[in-house]
Amino acid sequence: MLSDNSLVYLTFRLFKQYNLFNLYHIELETMINFVREVQLAYFKENHYHNVIHILDSMQGIHFMLTHGNIKKYLKKHDSMAALIACLIHDFEHPGYSNQFVVRTKHPLAIRYSDISVLENHHLAAGFQLLYMTPGCNLIENMPYELQKECRRIIIDSVLATDISKHFTLLTELKTKLGNNFPTESIEDRTLILSVSLRVAGAFKVVRERSIFFKWMDRMFDEFYKQGDMEKVLELPISKFMDRENTNKEKAFSNYLSVVCKPLFVTYLIMVNDDEISNVIFKEGIDKNKKHLETRIDESSAK
Repeated sequence: MLSDNSLVYLTFRLFKQYNLFNLYHIELETMINFVREVQLAYFKENHYHNVIHILDSMQGIHFMLTHGNIKKYLKKHDSMAALIACLIHDFEHPGYSNQFVVRTKHPLAIRYSDISVLENHHLAAGFQLLYMTPGCNLIENMPYELQKECRRIIIDSVLATDISKHFTLLTELKTKLGNNFPTESIEDRTLILSVSLRVAGAFKVVRERSIFFKWMDRMFDEFYKQGDMEKVLELPISKFMDRENTNKEKAFSNYLSVVCKPLFVTYLIMVNDDEISNVIFKEGIDKNKKHLETRIDESSAK
């Protein structure tokens, strides 16, 4: 059962586990202030991009920060940056895609010149909260150089969540694998954490069957809401968002095959850990893909 303080409690537990309160002299009240404001920025009317999505993603990023061989390349403040990036990576998400806000000439699209509009807004609004809201600056007591690195990691990681950059990010990672990667350089650590946030955001596809299907339904409820609005505005209906002409099981199966599985495969080459591989594949995406195919077959037989 989730409460209005679930994100505050989870963040507190993670900050304690990573010893962030002591390492960076963070007051408990500051953490609570920041996360409560973050919670308010995830709109309850969103079927998918809401605070439950962030709770799920936070658990996912924690799993990846604490398993596999990549953790030996990360510095202590990288964990801080990764958690903040995860908290704000869909800050004030409107429940519509970048394509929609650009097509409708939304003020955010005008402000950010049609480029990664939502991701730029998540960052700007998130940093506005961090820097400008009294009692919310989690990194103010960090040494200046660490603050700079944290900001860079957060910016690059959140910008990399733009789905239009998905394959570019994968190509960059594949190119680096096997070429003395990773190292402890800021460039390599940022790439590790950017890919990790992408995986964390998609972690729902490795959850157990009932949760997997609930997230599928939530995703398409949000898609169909956009499709309905596009019909009203007489705009082209975006792919997979027409509730009358979309088979969501087949569409979601395509999403697993084209987007999620290549991402996880490449990530696991980097991580090189049998436990993570088992969780993500054997007990995760592969099992859920079979459940999905069974549902598609049963629907076709009717």
